[in-house]
Amino acid sequence: MYLVTWPIRAYLAWSVLALLYFVAVPSVLLSSFLRPLVPLADAAIAGGCVGLCLVVSGLVHARRAAKLASTTPLLLVLFGAVGLCALMGLPALLATSSTYWPDASRVEYTAKDVAKMEANQMEWYSQRSYSSNGYLVETYSDCSNRGIEYSAQYALEETYCAREGKSYCAAFPLRQTLVQPRIFDNKTDTSRIQALLNTSSTFFGVPIDDATTLLQFCDKVNSSVLAAERSINVACDGCRHAVATPDDTSSFGDWIHEHCPLTKVDATAAVCIMGASPKLYPFLLTYPQAKTCRRQYLSQMYQTSRLLLCYEAQFSGLLKQLLEALAYSALALSVLAFPVFWALVVAQCKRDEMDEDDELMYEAMTARPSTLG
Repeated sequence: MYLVTWPIRAYLAWSVLALLYFVAVPSVLLSSFLRPLVPLADAAIAGGCVGLCLVVSGLVHARRAAKLASTTPLLLVLFGAVGLCALMGLPALLATSSTYWPDASRVEYTAKDVAKMEANQMEWYSQRSYSSNGYLVETYSDCSNRGIEYSAQYALEETYCAREGKSYCAAFPLRQTLVQPRIFDNKTDTSRIQALLNTSSTFFGVPIDDATTLLQFCDKVNSSVLAAERSINVACDGCRHAVATPDDTSSFGDWIHEHCPLTKVDATAAVCIMGASPKLYPFLLTYPQAKTCRRQYLSQMYQTSRLLLCYEAQFSGLLKQLLEALAYSALALSVLAFPVFWALVVAQCKRDEMDEDDELMYEAMTARPSTLG
C-alpha cells in the first residue's frame, strides 16, 4: 500500500499557517477601529470562520489520508481555502492603491501650509478659500462631480468632529473661533467680524473678553442678531447640536484624541461646527448619499488643517499597514497551498487497486459507509 507521508506533513504544516490566518483575521478586524474602512470586512470575518472550520475538518481527515492514501478531501480543503483567501485578501489588496505610506516630503509640505495658515489666516486664505459662489447659497445641490464613496479621510473627519468638535465651541476664545475662514460666506464678512471682535469689548450687544467662548456668546446673543447674521446663526446652532450630542467613546475617537487632538483653533473643527447645524444645506440631509455629498462639500471649504497633517503623517500609514497585512498574508497562504496541492494530486494518482481494497476493509471494520462506487 502506498503511504502518503511527506505530502501529509507538508499539508499539516500549511494547515498550521492557515489556522493562524483564519483565526487572526476575524480577531484583528473585530477588535480594530479601522474595521469600517476595510472593504468587505464583514465578509472577511465570515470567511475566517468558515476557513477555520474547513481547515479543522481537513485535519480530522489527514490521519486517515496518511494511512489509506485518500487525499481527495484534502484537495477540496485546499481548493476551498484558496477561494476564501481570495475573498478575504483581494478587496484589501485593491484598496491599498487608494492609501499610501507617510511621505516625508508631502508631510513637510503640509506642515508648512499649516504654519502659514496659523501665522496669517486672512492672507493665506484670501485667494484659496473664497469663491464666487458663496457656500451658504440655498440652491446649491450639484453633487454630480463629487463621489459618494466612503473614504478613509472622510471617516477620520467624521469621528474627529464627533470627538473634538464641541471643544471648538467651549474651549477656545470667540476672537479665534468666529474668524476662521468659511464660517462666513465671504472674505468681506470675515474681515468685518474680525474687526468688531478685536476693537470692541462688546460684540452684538454681548460683553466679551479674551476668554469668552463661542458657546458663551451664543447663549447670550439676541435672536434678532441671529436672524440678521446667518453665519453666526448657523455656527451657534452647530455648537448647540455638538454640545448636545453624547460624547464619542469609541476606540477610533480615543485614537484621534491621542494622536490628533484639537489643541489650536483649526479649520476642520470650524467645518465640524457648521456641518453640525441642520440649517446648513438642509436639502442635503434627506438620504445617505446626499449627506455624504454634504460632508464632502463642507470638507472642501478648507485647503489644509492639522487634521489633514495628522492623516498624512499617521493615519494613512496605519490603514495601509492593516490592508497590506490582510492582502499579502492571504496571497502568501494561497501561494504556499499550490505545491501542497500538487504533491497531494501526485500522491492520489499513485493509488492502486490494493489501496482501494484496504480502504474498503478499513471502512468495513469501522462501520463507516464506503465512498467508493
